[in-house]
Amino acid sequence: MPLGIYVHIPFCARRCDYCDFFVVVGGGSPGEFFERLNDDIDLCAAALQATGSLVDTIYFGGGTPSSVDPAEVARLLDRFGRRFHLGSDPEITLEANPESVTPQSAAAWRAAGVNRLSLGVQSFNDSVLPRRGRLYDAAGACAAVRVARGSGFDNVSVDLIAGLPGETSSSFLAGIARLVDMAPDHASVYLLETDDALKQTPLTLALREGRERLPDEEATVTMYTGAVERLVGAGYHHYEISNFAQPGRESRHNLKYWRSEEYCGVGPSAHSCLGGRRFGRPADMAGWIQEIREGLFAPLKDDYTLEEASARAREALVLSLRLIDGVDLVEFARRWDFDPAVELSREIDDLRREGLLASRGASLSLTPRGVLLSNEVFARIH
Repeated sequence: MPLGIYVHIPFCARRCDYCDFFVVVGGGSPGEFFERLNDDIDLCAAALQATGSLVDTIYFGGGTPSSVDPAEVARLLDRFGRRFHLGSDPEITLEANPESVTPQSAAAWRAAGVNRLSLGVQSFNDSVLPRRGRLYDAAGACAAVRVARGSGFDNVSVDLIAGLPGETSSSFLAGIARLVDMAPDHASVYLLETDDALKQTPLTLALREGRERLPDEEATVTMYTGAVERLVGAGYHHYEISNFAQPGRESRHNLKYWRSEEYCGVGPSAHSCLGGRRFGRPADMAGWIQEIREGLFAPLKDDYTLEEASARAREALVLSLRLIDGVDLVEFARRWDFDPAVELSREIDDLRREGLLASRGASLSLTPRGVLLSNEVFARIH
């Protein structure tokens, strides 16, 4: 099965207050970074020689990949093309912030081989964006979509976050209306995650100290359910909890994660799942560079493989249930040697009685209520 490759480019002009990814703000050493990233690509290619190197998706994430010189993206894609077989129709995605999308940059990305642009808009509310550290306004976000279209991108995704401080259900749904009017090929609507005790973002600290307040739960639910209703009504396929696509425009790369397929990560903090092993690169520049200098691609110290087969199967079930169409339990049992209908019969029966899971023949899926309470569902079957 073809692999996906994730490339982490950490550079940002400013850290948004909700972000907990590894980023480098205010410069860093891009020259050395890209030299080492080329080395990381070579280590990945060498590690894959035993299992094949057919790749059909490449995803540039970050950080803000669109903030670096497009020539660097072109050079990376050239190296991927020389080190891997990319197939006849690879999906090559670049995450971009609206302020960095210009006719010149968009044309350069297309010329380099990028064929899918993922725009991190997050909100169309001009009173919310600057408070979160974003460097554009709603008009700039709309302009970025127009520029992408004018530069030949026929696969454009727009990301929004429901539940940001200062957002209301009416303002958020007005933003959904603007999104529908722009007709991107794909949309993501994420719920703001702030309840993780390990998160130490500026926003989570401000919330704990009472300097910021979230919309109440009812308003956030209205944002999400209203977004689902309007996007589905506009012809988008709601194919994953947070993701919507025009026909044939589902994210091929992200589907690999939800289907527990194999992927390779290069760059600091990038993660891989190869040959049954899962491992990550250090989330700091010095540690990542040191591993590369030592010629390490999959060091044991960063291994987080689940050892028990049943634990791997449960995790795969959780990931698959994120897909709105659900899980074919017969096929799942064949692949994982684990039959949820038997091994998790009590949990599944309880969740069905509570209206959180539904069965259709051999298929198991979240109900609309189960989607809203998906974290609870997943905790009970993981």
